Amino acid sequence: AHTHAHAQGRQTGAGAVGVVHQAPRVASPDEEEASTQPSADCITLTVKNVQFEMQLRPGVHEFLKEMSSLFCIYLYTMGSREYVEQALHHLDPTHTVFRPGQVLAWHPALDRTTKTLRRLLCHAQLVIIVDDSAAAWAQHLHNLLPIDRFTGALEDRSLEKMAKRLREIHA
Repeated sequence: AHTHAHAQGRQTGAGAVGVVHQAPRVASPDEEEASTQPSADCITLTVKNVQFEMQLRPGVHEFLKEMSSLFCIYLYTMGSREYVEQALHHLDPTHTVFRPGQVLAWHPALDRTTKTLRRLLCHAQLVIIVDDSAAAWAQHLHNLLPIDRFTGALEDRSLEKMAKRLREIHA
């Protein structure tokens, strides 16, 4: 979300960097088997009989590939573990960007409105956050590089702009 996606209904999210415009709907039992049928424009994920239409943000694969060569990238989402596992199949199909331990999903014991760097095993001063929700990172605003919320527009160029900023920081 949101670090890679936008979710309607606040049922899940996948964020600012990578994903999407999602609209949840209830799936029938026979539809559940075909939970990840990709198309050029939209990907359908099914989690607990709820379908989510996911659209990848323009340039997300190139962005993640380049940024993972410069930084250690984590995915931090308010989405459930089941949702994020399906989304990652499309966001990082070769598992080269997000390795074990680099994906933090929501857990029922956690608050779904705020994110914290305490879940990362590193010093906060070494972290750059790319997210479209300043409210989610209220305790870490000094680390935040805000990105525009992705609404599904194919002409979205936010990742190109963010890549430029991150290259400058890395230099």
